[in-house]
Amino acid sequence: MPCRGLSGNVTEFCDCVDQIREIILKYNTDNYILLGGDFNENLGGAHGSRRLNYLKELVNDFDLKFENSGETYLDPRGNECTEIDFFLYNVPSVLITSRKVVLNDLRTNTSDHYPIKVELLCNFTLNIKPEASAISTRVNWRTIDKHVYSIRVKGGLATLETEIDDDNVEEVVKDFCELMSESASNLASRRKPFNSKPKLKVWNPEIRDNVMNMKNAYKA
Repeated sequence: MPCRGLSGNVTEFCDCVDQIREIILKYNTDNYILLGGDFNENLGGAHGSRRLNYLKELVNDFDLKFENSGETYLDPRGNECTEIDFFLYNVPSVLITSRKVVLNDLRTNTSDHYPIKVELLCNFTLNIKPEASAISTRVNWRTIDKHVYSIRVKGGLATLETEIDDDNVEEVVKDFCELMSESASNLASRRKPFNSKPKLKVWNPEIRDNVMNMKNAYKA
């Protein structure tokens, strides 16, 4: 949100709040709301400015909750001075596993704000279109040498597990079915490609003249 002290900051701040209001109005009916970030105002402050009052009006209109958990902003000297980072939410308490926590002990943090976090239960549903199943081609058993097929299947059985128990029965059955399918597919006869012979070049001037004469006679 816009900082205080800059020209026109109140108007810009209120515009941002209005945009948040529009977003909440659009999604609040069928969804829970969780907004987090730097609001540049202390929602726990007793004396409110125009900016703070405008933000609190939004909070009250949508019954949003927030927690004051300690200072989140550091002044230029590195001193903790105020709390201006919040989560605003209407998520039911049963879905919140950990409320707002200020992470003020991160050694790698180089910002003048402490990060904040909240933990809650979520359920995401992915709308994945099922993949088109491959169309299996029927095997024409009349074109397959049954004796050769039997030999191939028996030879493949040697590579499969012979002992079946409760733990591997499904896998063994699957491997056996794949073995039979592959053996039949490999032996299935394939249609020979059709190679058309080039047309005979019998057209000559004499035939052409006779055809033209026949057409002219028919028209007459």
